[in-house]
Amino acid sequence: VVLKQARFVYVTGGVRPDRPVTYRQGLTVTQALATAGGPGDYAQLRRAYIVRADGEKVRINVKKILAGRSADMSLEPDDQLIIGGS
Repeated sequence: VVLKQARFVYVTGGVRPDRPVTYRQGLTVTQALATAGGPGDYAQLRRAYIVRADGEKVRINVKKILAGRSADMSLEPDDQLIIGGS
């Protein structure tokens, strides 16, 4: 019997509440945000970024993604999705 260890994406910042989301292939920014409970009352969706496991930081505008003006981005295991908040 081989047990497969769960992998996560960590959603923090202006969300309710901060939490890990179980990674699955093809998981996108909007899916992770919705699974985490959505943006909080003071979320700044224009000021978000992804921190990859290797330390790379990718700035994203979730407001544009939700409006269909930017492509939704795929996440990778151990990524952090950080939503700006006040």
